Amino acid sequence: MVENEYKRYPFIPTRINSLNSETRSVSVFGTVISKDSSIMSFILDDGEGKITVITNNSERFSELSEGDKVRVLAKVWGEGTELELQSDIIQDFGNIDLEKYKETIL
Repeated sequence: MVENEYKRYPFIPTRINSLNSETRSVSVFGTVISKDSSIMSFILDDGEGKITVITNNSERFSELSEGDKVRVLAKVWGEGTELELQSDIIQDFGNIDLEKYKETIL
């Protein structure tokens, strides 16, 4: 492996309240409950916890609305109770059957 090569970790389906600073890459499903355009972030609620998600994708961010159901593939940043997600991918999950998703994935 090249010395400065970036190592990609698999996105692990996770509940927000299970996140910790040891977690690397996660897949989290939830509802957008608020947006902050000044830093392109939003609060994601999965029914058991809430977390700030930061994105660099201005086009995808502008498409998001409060109440949207999304799956976020992201890296975990921070320590202790001060965790946030840096998104890699934000997927529209508005047409997903939430109960079947929970049974199958979580």
